[in-house]
Amino acid sequence: MKCFYHNDLDGHCAGALVRMYMDDDNEHYTSDDFIESDYRSLKIDGVEPGEEVIFVDYSFTETTEHYLRKLIDMGCDIIWIDHHRSSINLCKENPDFDALEGIRSEKYSGAALTYMYLYNVDYEMIPEYVKLVSDYDTWKLDRPEPALFKLGMDAQDNDVDSNIWDQLANLSYVQDDIIEDGKIVKRYLDLDLKSYRESYGFEATTPDGDIVYVVNRKSNSWIFGELIDKYVAVVSYVFDGTQYVYSVFSSDPNFDCSEFAESYGGGGHKGAAGFTSKHLVFVPIE
Repeated sequence: MKCFYHNDLDGHCAGALVRMYMDDDNEHYTSDDFIESDYRSLKIDGVEPGEEVIFVDYSFTETTEHYLRKLIDMGCDIIWIDHHRSSINLCKENPDFDALEGIRSEKYSGAALTYMYLYNVDYEMIPEYVKLVSDYDTWKLDRPEPALFKLGMDAQDNDVDSNIWDQLANLSYVQDDIIEDGKIVKRYLDLDLKSYRESYGFEATTPDGDIVYVVNRKSNSWIFGELIDKYVAVVSYVFDGTQYVYSVFSSDPNFDCSEFAESYGGGGHKGAAGFTSKHLVFVPIE
């Protein structure tokens, strides 16, 4: 068995759910069987023909579908659980992908869908900590707890093999402790990110002429504060030595981050998406 999971909190939670499910069933695995991945490439060299392969919170696009097709050709038993629009669109265009076991739905996050699939339950039956992960990842932020929980989890190791997931699954008070940690983290971040944004942020235009606000830093939408409501979209970016990596966020109902990212070979959701490029896409307005 190999389990590929996305390299963010939702992906970590989804991967941990697979691990804990296997623990409950006393199934054998090693740490090497759980592989953290981004959306740009997959390390599938270690997958054996006919092996079970599980993808959780992992988005395939036209530029990466060849990995999925290769695994199908190898006769692998594939389970694919994801919530990104790019994956859903890919399934619409490829019946063999759509026929794969798993769940592809935009309604909930990858972690929520993973729990629902593994335990064959509706969303209402999943644990609260998984709902918190799901609500943050899908931008259902009409209450403060999801964002505070996310910040609290970011303050500690939360990868698939971390014991924090086992504690959350078995000790109800741990969730509240993490939210309290998140409140402390947020107070610090609000001040630090505001200072950074004012020093390294700038206005730029998209190819369609929309004015966006851009910050030269790898970050989530926290760094933009109230600016996310003042611009069509806000963008964070970083150069990783090879290419520029972008994250696009928007609260504008008329702007679709996923469509914008897909035009550059990326993908995501309406309110948050990402892509990469060899050249800097956003140029400051002079």
